[in-house]
Amino acid sequence: MEEEWCYRGEGNASIVVACAKKNIVYRIKKVEKDGTIKAKSNLDVLDFVKNFMKSFISFQFLVPMKFVKLPDGLIEKIQTSWRRLRPEYRLCKNVDCASVEAIEMPDLCFLYPADTCQVISPTYTFEIKPKWGLLPVGESASGLKKSNCRFCMHQFLKVRDEKWSRRSLYCPIDLFSGCATRMKYALCKLHSCPQNNFCIYRVCILCVCVSVCVCVCVCVLVHFMNYS
Repeated sequence: MEEEWCYRGEGNASIVVACAKKNIVYRIKKVEKDGTIKAKSNLDVLDFVKNFMKSFISFQFLVPMKFVKLPDGLIEKIQTSWRRLRPEYRLCKNVDCASVEAIEMPDLCFLYPADTCQVISPTYTFEIKPKWGLLPVGESASGLKKSNCRFCMHQFLKVRDEKWSRRSLYCPIDLFSGCATRMKYALCKLHSCPQNNFCIYRVCILCVCVSVCVCVCVCVLVHFMNYS
């Protein structure tokens, strides 16, 4: 492969790989070990962003996304030499060996073009997966779901199933409440028990211990949430 690709991370449905030379990332679908695909298709993801998310989030905060053909040998590299980089609890799924395309997006760990010669300070990137920040309404929703946060209920289930050792006190309803006190509390709890919902990158390297004041980070994120 001409480009220098590296493993960036993954969620339940996709693996993300990055190309440092172009400042782009590819989102590649994952499959169950038996080969079945339970996640939404790439077309469904693009349709969701285009026709749903832009109704709730300002267009300036949505990144361009497009279909691209996967470089030869990339899938094999993920399956073999990059396997040791993947979290153990994610190895229950693999990338789809039959995949020929992925979703391309700009790499938000960089603020400047890949070919810039300008000397700049490091870029810190905050990745938040806020989860479902609303309570369902209507007759189809049960009484329990109408009064309890979906994410918070799932925390009890995941601790019981030993996916996580302890329950996160973060609540997405607090994050989207519009109340600065509740939003700060949510972000602090998200930072103290991030699970796979909160990451900080320095340039493009995941920071395990960050020498950035957490209070400052929280204030910046609350300001962003208030004005986005």
